[in-house]
Amino acid sequence: MLCDKFSNCSLFLALYLVALGSGGMRPCVSSYGADQFDDADEVEKGHKSSFFNWLYFSVNIGVLIGCSIPVLIQEKFSQTLDNWSSSR
Repeated sequence: MLCDKFSNCSLFLALYLVALGSGGMRPCVSSYGADQFDDADEVEKGHKSSFFNWLYFSVNIGVLIGCSIPVLIQEKFSQTLDNWSSSR
């Protein structure tokens, strides 16, 4: 089944907005978070390293959940329910 022109426009607009949002969020969160720690203090240097570890761990867990939960919903229940949950 092929998409019509309106659907293609909607698809590319959505992809553009996702890319724009991701490109604006990721660099800002890490740089603002790193700015909270003082590099002159040895204890805070360790906390900065821990911050980056937890930040990227959390981002990757979010990606894992975001990619696996819709598949589980579709397989256990129905594709209609999966489409509904993705649109909310």
